[in-house]
Amino acid sequence: MLVLPLYYLLYLGLFEALRRADFANALLSTVLAFVGVTLSLATPSALSMLWLSQRHAAATTEAIRAQLQAAGEAILASDIWHGTGSFLGGALAQSGAVLICVLMLRTGVLGKATAWLGILMHGLDLAHIVLGPFVPAAGVALMATAGPLFPIWFFLVGRRLFRLVEDGPGRDFEAPIGSEGS
Repeated sequence: MLVLPLYYLLYLGLFEALRRADFANALLSTVLAFVGVTLSLATPSALSMLWLSQRHAAATTEAIRAQLQAAGEAILASDIWHGTGSFLGGALAQSGAVLICVLMLRTGVLGKATAWLGILMHGLDLAHIVLGPFVPAAGVALMATAGPLFPIWFFLVGRRLFRLVEDGPGRDFEAPIGSEGS
């Protein structure tokens, strides 16, 4: 939950890098990602669980502890990893990510290899979100494949965005930028 808000900065940077090449698709993918992240951030259960935990520790009877434990189980069933908000948020965020990676591929602005890695990684994560609730083993396999790719993709995107900033605001983003990252 602490890292998730950083996605706003990431997709804002990607939007800025890609908006001149294809404003409509850059905006659509950024909005999808922003809405998805916002939905995911709106569904955490940590504060509710903290409150229940404190009440459980102070409970004087086994009946009250059992009620609080049942309430905790209900919260866990609808938390960030299992609730409707997180499901829709994840699907929207990953859909936006796949779209922005397709735009990266089309424009070449952030490198073809980075774009393909993003399409693969976010596509696997999107499949995990969609299939995971219905075929849990497939969801685990998809995320086990996609998960290790995230740090690599973040590094490649971050490095390229920093280089674009160093190149200055007058840079023409409509043409592919060299062969770096291809």
